[in-house]
Amino acid sequence: MSIWVAAWLFSAILSAGVYVFCRRAAVPRLPSLILAASAFPAPLLQLISTSNSFVYALDMVTPLSMWCAFRSWRNCHVSARRPCVALLVAAGVCPLVVTSVFSDDRIGLLFDSVNLWRLGGAISILVIFGALPRAKEAAAEYWLCVFAWPAIVLSCAMFAQTYGGIDTNVFFHANGQQVPVGQDWEGSGSAVLGLFRAALGYISDLAICAYAVGRPRSVAVRWITLIGCCAAFLVCVECGSKTSLIIGLLLLAYRVWSTRGAYRVVYLVTSLVVVGAGISTLSSEAVLQSLPVSVARLVKYHGMESQDLSGRDEIWANATGAVVADPLIALGVTRKASMPLGLTSPYVPGMYHDEYLAVFMLGGFFSLSLYLLYLAILGWTLWHRRNGGWTRKLALTVFFVGLAQAVTVAHLQPGLIFCCSVSLICAAYGYGCPPRVITPQRAYLAFDGEWRANGCKADRLRA
Repeated sequence: MSIWVAAWLFSAILSAGVYVFCRRAAVPRLPSLILAASAFPAPLLQLISTSNSFVYALDMVTPLSMWCAFRSWRNCHVSARRPCVALLVAAGVCPLVVTSVFSDDRIGLLFDSVNLWRLGGAISILVIFGALPRAKEAAAEYWLCVFAWPAIVLSCAMFAQTYGGIDTNVFFHANGQQVPVGQDWEGSGSAVLGLFRAALGYISDLAICAYAVGRPRSVAVRWITLIGCCAAFLVCVECGSKTSLIIGLLLLAYRVWSTRGAYRVVYLVTSLVVVGAGISTLSSEAVLQSLPVSVARLVKYHGMESQDLSGRDEIWANATGAVVADPLIALGVTRKASMPLGLTSPYVPGMYHDEYLAVFMLGGFFSLSLYLLYLAILGWTLWHRRNGGWTRKLALTVFFVGLAQAVTVAHLQPGLIFCCSVSLICAAYGYGCPPRVITPQRAYLAFDGEWRANGCKADRLRA
């Protein structure tokens, strides 16, 4: 089977599941289709012979999502509208403007344009879901499955690639690298569906969030979230995402701690029995050999000799030194001679492996203050309404995970590979914000002409 066909097949299964669970959560058809298409993880095509030229489904669906966001803008609550504009400016517009003014770097200009386009599509999803009416408790439970399902599909794709010989390693084959089936640069089966370690771990943490927020009443939802949590941990360990693995363990600890009564004792006893049985049957060397090199280094050397960590430390140190040498960077004056060395392009946000640092280096204090201020406003909105149902609990949990992930990868900047995760995150934020209008007639203005006509007629009767 062709690598591309296999990647598209698994991605279609993932997107179909997202659409089905969105519909079960009482999300209208068009928003469900937009989110399902945006969550399609595999690239659709490749423009040139490099993985940096991938075209994703989010790129194709962005015009439609922007049109729907424009139609539903008035129905979105002000607590969601203001952060949308500010975050789009700080994380998307400012890097592009700074690069175009102070540099002739074509690579940076191209990547910043792609980042802005995809960020506009993701922010549009936030506006669309922020304008929707909230479902009842029984239907809202299936919103958790939207975030648990991707981890299940990714674990199946990873298992099929490692043991079944069904290769979906699009990312490395696009670069012309001869990689054995089921392996990546560290010898693990992490690169599936055009994604690799960071993106896979990020999507897995979203599935753990769906399990950590509580106990839904539906038995089917309980089993799907539980299976998604187990699959997420398998993906994190197998792909070697250290940050995602640590965040996942913290989320699981929160889940155990928040469980009341005898269930907490059952969780603790079961965990101790499973861990004790595993330790008694396996030696430390056997465990290290079965883990990816990235995780094995973290366990054995406590991160001191990890090439991944040392590389990021070097990038952060170079960026800090560049700001000290030329303080005008803090004001947004990013001259090419003053930017840090050792990067393919210092004007690409993803090169810094830290979204906060990327926003600061490509916009100065103005962008960073705008970014942090409206992230705080969004977080306060989610925290203030955290007891309003499953959608708001999940949005708040995802928010804290996004803040932690932004220290090493991306939170809201899609860049080149985070299209699926950023789309799901923005949908969680939008659906977790308070709706401006409760009546479904006004909330469906952007999606259904019949509802629009009924809503306008009702408004005339009230007048």
